[in-house]
Amino acid sequence: MHEASVMRTVLVSILDQLKDNPDAKVVEVILVIGEMTFLGHEQLAFAFEVMTKDTPVEGAKLELKVENTKVKCSKCTFEGEPKKVEFDDAQLAHTMVASFTCPECSSAVDIIEGKDLVLQRVVLEVEE
Repeated sequence: MHEASVMRTVLVSILDQLKDNPDAKVVEVILVIGEMTFLGHEQLAFAFEVMTKDTPVEGAKLELKVENTKVKCSKCTFEGEPKKVEFDDAQLAHTMVASFTCPECSSAVDIIEGKDLVLQRVVLEVEE
């Protein structure tokens, strides 16, 4: 479950930001998750809930947004979503590697969006 290690990295980053504001409490965290990271949203949410206990992030709302995959073809200049293959067997979906080709000309493509995890926003509440 690499979602736990990913969430740990996110939380370390948030807690580092709080060093300048020790009285602040985090009320919301927004993560943008690329489709190609293959990170499970339920697992991320669970890791967030467990790892934030007894921290200034405990009780914060976690919003997970999806960044769709976008590809670019250098041959025909197509830019957009790749053709997606759906698997009926969930176990099979985890064992096969997707091969992306241009939906217009079938040439190889570069993935230009959907590979990243971005900590988009952290909302703080500061007691005065």
